Amino acid sequence: MKKLVLALLLGLMTLTSNAQVMKLGDLSNDNIVNVTDVTLLVDIILNGYAPFSVPTTQVTMDIGSTANVAISGGYGTYEVESANPDIVTASLNNLTVTLTAVGGGETTVTVRDVLTFRTFDIPVVVNNESLSVSTKELSLVAGKQGVVYIYNGRNHYSVQSSDSNVATATVSGTTVTVSAVGAGTARIIVTDMMRGRTAVINVTVTPRPVSYLTCPDDHHPHLIDLGLPSGTLWSCSNMGAEKPELCGDYYAWGEVQEKIVYDDVMYQYCTGEDNDGDGWYDDYHSDIDWYGVWQSIGSNIAGTQYDVVHVKWGGFWVMPSKDQINELLDYCTNEWTTVNRISGKKFTSKNNGGSIFLPAAGHRWGANLNDAGNKGYYWSSTYDSWTPSCAYLLDISSAAAYMYGNGRNAGQNIRPVLSY
Repeated sequence: MKKLVLALLLGLMTLTSNAQVMKLGDLSNDNIVNVTDVTLLVDIILNGYAPFSVPTTQVTMDIGSTANVAISGGYGTYEVESANPDIVTASLNNLTVTLTAVGGGETTVTVRDVLTFRTFDIPVVVNNESLSVSTKELSLVAGKQGVVYIYNGRNHYSVQSSDSNVATATVSGTTVTVSAVGAGTARIIVTDMMRGRTAVINVTVTPRPVSYLTCPDDHHPHLIDLGLPSGTLWSCSNMGAEKPELCGDYYAWGEVQEKIVYDDVMYQYCTGEDNDGDGWYDDYHSDIDWYGVWQSIGSNIAGTQYDVVHVKWGGFWVMPSKDQINELLDYCTNEWTTVNRISGKKFTSKNNGGSIFLPAAGHRWGANLNDAGNKGYYWSSTYDSWTPSCAYLLDISSAAAYMYGNGRNAGQNIRPVLSY
């Protein structure tokens, strides 16, 4: 018995000399002396304490990845704690510490031996640079495709859809092509095969809308299919019109509300000096070769906050672009005619016989309506880069139908399209 007591005292002196002061009751971290505490202490003294160790070299990770760090030695009772769980989280499974990178930055993970309170810090660096894609949200109509571009990767990728009945995807180089199959939502997971990084594209697919060759009834607007290569569907009536032959609303380019007066001074995206009060700006700027200062709101405003169609009708409804109007001119014949005694142009598809009627609604300048019954002016969504004050429009008359750039401040009609 005396030998056992002596061995216990020597053991306690040895542990104390290693600067690891241990008290009975601390072994199980509950401050209560029990059989387990004494058994462990005797085992340490008689058989020698096996000090634990953890590699303390820096662990470098990418966001979303995991790494394992092995613990060696000790008696298998450990705790782990991350100094910043927003950067990395840590879990313990027997003698393995698993690190999971959550966000970019630097932090440490502490491994603690519960028996001796000895600790080791593992420095962790999570790269801020992660796999990214050009868009994380993609809306498509069934039967159509969308393209998403990959950035910050190693040019060897795989793609997987969470629901192939909604959308599928293929990858070529850094280009992901998403094909809409059926209505619903799906997640396209893009994986960098070299680094294990991932990015997610959330895809929403809506059913293909019902379209017609001509209006089937008086519940306007209808979508008219003109058999165009782009798949663009045209509205049967103007923005703000209840019937195809009615004029509808007049808007300055990029504005989303009608006005009483249309001129330089009243245009939202131009500033200048009108000293004589005629509605035209008098201040000439030689550096831009124009009167007044015209604000750029984009080369194509379709689908933006400046697109009155998209703002008021939503969804895939937009102003037609210059290219879409040119497609209308290329793939349709046109004739000057009347509908319910209203003059205008009828465009008839060369491909499927579908047709739309554009009334000669004139245009608004100052407080006046001009050319009504003789001409029609229809905005495109495309800016005229040659002249800062102009955007492209479709001009219709009994003589012709063609496009050119016109002053953005005039009040003109818009024939919406569904572009997807």
